Amino acid sequence: MRVCCQPMGRRYIFKMDERNSIFLKMLEFGEEKQADGVDFNQFLLWAVDKKIIPHVNTDKTTYLRELFQECFSNAYTSTGRHVLKAEYYFKLIEYRELSEARKASNEARIFSIIAIIISLISLIIAGFGTVKLDSSTKIDLNDKTISSIIEGLKSDL
Repeated sequence: MRVCCQPMGRRYIFKMDERNSIFLKMLEFGEEKQADGVDFNQFLLWAVDKKIIPHVNTDKTTYLRELFQECFSNAYTSTGRHVLKAEYYFKLIEYRELSEARKASNEARIFSIIAIIISLISLIIAGFGTVKLDSSTKIDLNDKTISSIIEGLKSDL
């Protein structure tokens, strides 16, 4: 899944299926701190602590600031705290749903392959079972045997 956002006139495309995506980590951090709000410096310290970035003064800081301003709104204007925008919160939820759907489809694919293999094995076993029937007993049909079968059928009706 790709998410596109355009902070400050630039276009960034983020692959959301990467486990170490800075974008995803930022959204998860925003979700975690939604009730209290967060400022950019707090996010930077958290990113260094989680080893997402090596240190606070990195070349990615400008990029992260633009991304932060795109994903967070300044809800607490007096304190300078920000909360995750609703559209990005829903993008995070959509990503999680997509991940779960992919996982479920992989499990379903594995179960269907197992079911096909079991049905093929049972078909092969059933085929060998009919070939190995004991056909050494000779069946002799004469007029007396046929008339007794017909009489038996008539009596059943």
